[in-house]
Amino acid sequence: MTLLYKSFLFICVLIFMPSCADVGSKEEAQIKQVVKWYNEALVRVYKDRDTQALEGLTTGAEMGRVNMIIWKFQAEKKYMESEQKSLVFKSIKITGTESADVETEEKWKFRHLRAKTAVVLHPWKDEDYTMYYRMVKEDGKWIVEKARLFREDLDKDPNFVNHSSLIKKPANQEADATK
Repeated sequence: MTLLYKSFLFICVLIFMPSCADVGSKEEAQIKQVVKWYNEALVRVYKDRDTQALEGLTTGAEMGRVNMIIWKFQAEKKYMESEQKSLVFKSIKITGTESADVETEEKWKFRHLRAKTAVVLHPWKDEDYTMYYRMVKEDGKWIVEKARLFREDLDKDPNFVNHSSLIKKPANQEADATK
């Protein structure tokens, strides 16, 4: 290669590298915003016991997982008030053009109240979580495909829920665990 050709390639790299970095940082900023919106929506969802606030932010499977928690609340005639105290993004790994894995450290406080009377069933409790989000792009927008407390749960059956102690395992899983 001639010196002129090498110089031309070097200049091209200098020109196009920042634009590639901007694309990645733009994607990361969009992913962060969706995770923030998702968590803000969860506060409303668990209080109102209605997943409508998640529409456009999650896949149907993730909304179904949250619905299982809401059904549990409804069966127990309670709801949850919560507040996210902090959200720190530990890593964002974009895997191709249509998916990403996100790890966060989150601090929450929450309490459970009786549905009709708002009598406090469980007082405010502080919790620290390491959360893992699998993000996918649908129609050009990032949405939450899965949100889990444990990274290995991202690759398991989407009907498996491990969300603190809010939901018990289905009876067949409990029976398997005792064998």
